[in-house]
Amino acid sequence: MIRLSAPLIYSLEITAACDSLCPGCGNVFERTDKEELSLGQWETVIGKIRPFAGEVRVTGGEPTLHPKFFEILTLLEEAALPFHIFTNGRWQNTEEMVARLKGFRRLGSILLSLHGARWETHNIFSVNTTPEIFERIKGNVSALKQAGIPVNTNTVMGAFNFPELEEIATLSHALGADNAAFSRYIGPPSAALGFSDEALKSALGRLENLQRRGLPVILGNCIPNCFYPSNASGCLAGVSFCTIDPFGNLRPCNHAPGCYGNILKESVKKIWNGPRMNEWAGHLPEECEACVLISICPGGCRAARELLGSAKDPLVTGAITPSVRGPEKPHQITLDENLRPVPHYTIRREPFGLALIAGNSFLPLDAAAKQILKKIDGKTPLRDFEKIFGEEGLVFICRLAQKGFVELR
Repeated sequence: MIRLSAPLIYSLEITAACDSLCPGCGNVFERTDKEELSLGQWETVIGKIRPFAGEVRVTGGEPTLHPKFFEILTLLEEAALPFHIFTNGRWQNTEEMVARLKGFRRLGSILLSLHGARWETHNIFSVNTTPEIFERIKGNVSALKQAGIPVNTNTVMGAFNFPELEEIATLSHALGADNAAFSRYIGPPSAALGFSDEALKSALGRLENLQRRGLPVILGNCIPNCFYPSNASGCLAGVSFCTIDPFGNLRPCNHAPGCYGNILKESVKKIWNGPRMNEWAGHLPEECEACVLISICPGGCRAARELLGSAKDPLVTGAITPSVRGPEKPHQITLDENLRPVPHYTIRREPFGLALIAGNSFLPLDAAAKQILKKIDGKTPLRDFEKIFGEEGLVFICRLAQKGFVELR
């Protein structure tokens, strides 16, 4: 499996403080009386990740409860790091919050929790939610949208909200959210939060139906393709993603309890390339070794395996082989020869060759791609690419365009 030599995406859990009581909370760091990182220490952390980061996700706990929340965002802004904020959306000072957030040019979007279409359902997941708080959460989604701040909702799916998935997606859209993300529950067995395999497959099918109807619905975390074919991304923990908790400990992801080193004491690369992280990232269920989709779905969710004490993600059922997948359907794309590829990536040298970086995505390439990348300058038309590199060059450009690394103008 190809992994980067340093993380590209960083989730900063800036505080353990939270005003929600969620039995299905994904935060697994130890909540103690230990002193959390100071603003100066977060400045040090941001300085250490700056050379490698393509995207930062600010979370917690509830990040807005950090007494220096806006100062930490300012540090990210000054470091020219794009960032997103994950919040429960319960904040009361809506006008002030929205006004201050509008001032950050590097803010990409807000991800706001919405676990039910009505407060009673949301309260099953976030057990201290009142009807007033639920109305405030909905109002904050709309306020962000009206202020021009991209906002998405996130719903953890479980038995408790299984009947409401369509209503939640419709509500999210009506409030003004750009996308309604739905995530599988990852954690210890729970009657309220858990799903049978049949129920989860049913839920995923219903989400696909919503997508076909034109609702902006996306999957928020890893679903192995052998369990259910989908467009969900594979697990990037330990591959291009990591988490830094309120005490400076670096972990593979928010759901992973193990600490692999402290970023205030060691470099990012030393922790990332240490034996424990290599073991985490390199773990591959035996069933996955012969799978034709291994580059898309590298072995399911590793945190689920760790949290459940099992040898693999319980959703991994077996390898998808060419005979199971069936032959790929050929398709043709007609391109105007006058179109010019405009790059939307940076290039990072890696031990395996080159990595194209665009936001939170990366595409591994061998060194042979360097010549064609030099010609992607926004000025060279496709007809010149075909003359120099032939049909293979055009196919390569199409691949980059489909993945969002270039724009054809």
